[in-house]
Amino acid sequence: MQPIRKMFPGGNTAKGFHSFYDFIAPLRPNRIYIIKGGPGIGKSTLIRKIGMALYEKGLPLELHLCSSDNSSLDAVALPSLKVSVVDGTSPHTVDPKWPGAVEEIINLGNLWDSSYLRHHRQPIIKLFNQISYLFMQAYRYFQAANSLLEEREDWVKSIQPDWEQSVYIEARKLGNQLLDTSLSREARDPDWPTGRHLFASAITPNGIVNTLGSLTEGIEQLIVIRGCLRSARTLVLKVLSHYSLAHGYYTEIFHCGLRPDDIEHLIIQPTGMAILSADWYLDFQPPGNSTLIEVDLDSLLKINSQRLPLEYVRAHDLMRTCIERGIELIRKAKEHHDELEQYYKDSMDFAQVKKFEEGILNDIQTIVVDEN
Repeated sequence: MQPIRKMFPGGNTAKGFHSFYDFIAPLRPNRIYIIKGGPGIGKSTLIRKIGMALYEKGLPLELHLCSSDNSSLDAVALPSLKVSVVDGTSPHTVDPKWPGAVEEIINLGNLWDSSYLRHHRQPIIKLFNQISYLFMQAYRYFQAANSLLEEREDWVKSIQPDWEQSVYIEARKLGNQLLDTSLSREARDPDWPTGRHLFASAITPNGIVNTLGSLTEGIEQLIVIRGCLRSARTLVLKVLSHYSLAHGYYTEIFHCGLRPDDIEHLIIQPTGMAILSADWYLDFQPPGNSTLIEVDLDSLLKINSQRLPLEYVRAHDLMRTCIERGIELIRKAKEHHDELEQYYKDSMDFAQVKKFEEGILNDIQTIVVDEN
């Protein structure tokens, strides 16, 4: 049985909530089940039960974790069937492209007691507003953290103003060394022509959480890019992702949880290779059976990371403080969300949710039979 892979389809970032929901399912899916409804009505539990039931039958499984509560799920995906079950409520609203033909909308909101919710209208509205305000405040701190990160970067660039050309040449050299062009395909993967974009780490109420352990299990070759200049590491990964896609490899592109435009890690599945960017918050132990290659960009750029300007250190410390304050606010929002969920739990007929679970599982089973 293959290990379960975990990732985040959305993140709490310096740009606010950032969604890669469009990359849960491939461009040509067989079936997508979109679960609608409010908080606390069993969406995540339903999604998890369906995924685990099919995993126990031997199907490969992906768990897509929620960045606002990493113990909950936003989706499960069954790659071998091109089937996914997703939470389609705010902030990751999902609308069907081919309703009925591909997507099925499951509205659990039909199972709650509306009169009970209307009776508790005032505290429900208050909690929703408080949660929204706390996230808005958290995103301001993440924006401040991003500005401090850029200030930190500028100090390093002032030491080595010609860094970009040197790093680009090194990245091209790495691409030629690492990727076997004899395995190239004439066309890009039709399901993921621009790569598959997700997060391998996210800023959550429990801090910065990463899922690299599950994503790199079974990886044969692990390349770790090190260096105090984040822009340099990002450039290497950007060049390697373009190189990989140009040669037709199925490429998973994982973005930074704070700066979603930055590439943080790559997994190039056909090669059994993962390329990771090492950073201060990355708590990760490489798999024992992987070949480990380290690329030191500080050496390339002749930067002594032990003798950086004091301004760099101060900007880095302030950046971490802003991120920690943002996490505190998200944690407070989760506390309010837990209160909010209780109102919806008390209004639900959970016996009927079980029927939806059975119906979805039976429907997916027909796809399993067709595939066989």
